[in-house]
Amino acid sequence: MRDSFAAVKKSLGAITTKNMFDPIEGPYAGPNTRLGLAEVVIWHAADHYGQMVLYMRLNGIVPPASRPNPPELQEKY
Repeated sequence: MRDSFAAVKKSLGAITTKNMFDPIEGPYAGPNTRLGLAEVVIWHAADHYGQMVLYMRLNGIVPPASRPNPPELQEKY
């Protein structure tokens, strides 16, 4: 999973004001632009995070980010 997020971070970092509207093909959310695909990637990750939070709360678990002293985020890539 860390490798996936590192790849996304690298791809998002490669988007510039000059290339953000360049067309891009792919099996998911395509055809699209670089900026449009970036939006889909961020939305998709947020959607799954929301699903995990709901699942945890329905099972009586407070998600770590919602606890009084949430753990610090550590980037390892």
